[in-house]
Amino acid sequence: MVYGLVFSVCVEEMLWRGGLQALLPPGWLSAVAVAALFSVWHRCTRSRMESWIHIHLFLLGVLLGGAMYLWQNLLYPAALHLTHNAILDYRAFSLQRSARRAIRRAARRPGEVLASDTQSEVSRGAS
Repeated sequence: MVYGLVFSVCVEEMLWRGGLQALLPPGWLSAVAVAALFSVWHRCTRSRMESWIHIHLFLLGVLLGGAMYLWQNLLYPAALHLTHNAILDYRAFSLQRSARRAIRRAARRPGEVLASDTQSEVSRGAS
């Protein structure tokens, strides 16, 4: 999972900031133009995406493009992009784990205690 996260960020940053943005005249306008294409491209590669996510991706693209413009080094936007994706992946993993626990708790019989229950929940159920 970590290798895929790092690989995808490196490829995207080389394509968008290191490639396309480097071909355009330097400035904020090129960062905004690449950010617009970045958000549209993400929409095209994902079949189910809420429309508000486009705004999020556009703003992320402006941030990454601005980092590239300010520091003229691909390392900075790549680090920001990697941090962004890692936070989202961690949140998604945590939500999935919480959902699985909730489903297991809802499916158990009354009085049944699961191994995944914490000690405080076990003691509360016993009283």
